[in-house]
Amino acid sequence: MTSPSFTQVTFRGRNDNGSESDATWKDIQGADWAQDSGLKFRVRFRIDETNNRAWNNYSWNLYYQRNSGGYNVVTDSSPVQVTLSDYFSDGDDCIERLSGGSGTFVSDNNGMKEATGSIVNTGSAGYLFEVEFCLLLDAAQLADNDTINLRIYNGSSAIATYTDTPVITVNIASQNINETATLAVSNKTIGALSEVNDQDSTILTVSNKTIVALSEVSDQDITSLAVSNKTIEAITNINGQDLSILNNYQNIIVLESRVVEETLYGA
Repeated sequence: MTSPSFTQVTFRGRNDNGSESDATWKDIQGADWAQDSGLKFRVRFRIDETNNRAWNNYSWNLYYQRNSGGYNVVTDSSPVQVTLSDYFSDGDDCIERLSGGSGTFVSDNNGMKEATGSIVNTGSAGYLFEVEFCLLLDAAQLADNDTINLRIYNGSSAIATYTDTPVITVNIASQNINETATLAVSNKTIGALSEVNDQDSTILTVSNKTIVALSEVSDQDITSLAVSNKTIEAITNINGQDLSILNNYQNIIVLESRVVEETLYGA
């Protein structure tokens, strides 16, 4: 029995900025492009069954080639990574948007992909379908001007024909600019902190002078306290003298009383 045969007819780069129907395109169908690392993007492929044979629950995976190396499956940790989108759900159907090939379009295709795992669908003989992946280029695993080729595989096997394969040129320059700008800002921050530290040193010097001044005030307070103690002693002495005078006064009164009694009544 003859098996179905598949052709990757064409592709189109897309921005991850809208739903299946609203996201904008990077360029015309079949046009390669340069892609910034760290920025989400999408790629749509059109796959045509060309041997007039039906297929049932086939698994479709995306493979990448870096420069002239071999093809490897795209995962969430590979240099080319599948990544979550804010604009669609994994397994949403693709509406027919590309051209090329021939046959009826498989509407129930589960073609929108943002998570790891395969796209699984079923189609009648001679039908065609589209798939779209949300991706990210990992700068830590790539170099500026690397080239990335992308192809759809049936499970882990290449399909029969690749009429059009996207070639993406890696651009890490914008990220380097951001890192340079961050470094410059950091240097300015360090300079500002140094100035603050200088100000702190000045404040510390003033604080030390303040402490010395407070110490001098404390010495004056000690002197004042000594004077106050002497004043208290002097007051105590005065009170003692007053007490002596009072005692003498009382003695005089007693004598005067006796003189009066002797005068009136006799000795």
